[in-house]
Amino acid sequence: MSSTVPTRSKTGGNGRPWLICSNHEGRPFHGEQYLALTLTSKSWLDGLVEIPAESWLRGGTPVDSRIVPWGVQSIDHEDIDFWQGRLDSDLVDEAVAELVDELQ
Repeated sequence: MSSTVPTRSKTGGNGRPWLICSNHEGRPFHGEQYLALTLTSKSWLDGLVEIPAESWLRGGTPVDSRIVPWGVQSIDHEDIDFWQGRLDSDLVDEAVAELVDELQ
C-alpha cells in the first residue's frame, strides 16, 4: 500500500508530517479520520524506519525524516494543513510490519 504524508499543525509552531496508513475506501471513517504513524527528523532513536529519497513517489520532507513505527495517532481530516507527498508501498508495508512487531 502506498500512502500519503500530510502535515498537521502544532499550536504556535511548524507542522508535523504523518504517514497515513488507513486511507482506503471501505475503512471506518474514510475521508474523515486517519490512522497515522509519526515522522521525525531525529536519527538517534533505535527502531526508526529510514525513508530513502527514492521511496518518495511524490513530494518529500524539507529535512531527512524517519518513520516512528510505535508513534500511532488518529488524526482528523480538519487537522491536515497540506499533503507533503506519497511514499512507496514497500516502505509503508515495512513500517506497518514494525508497528505490528511493537504490539506483539
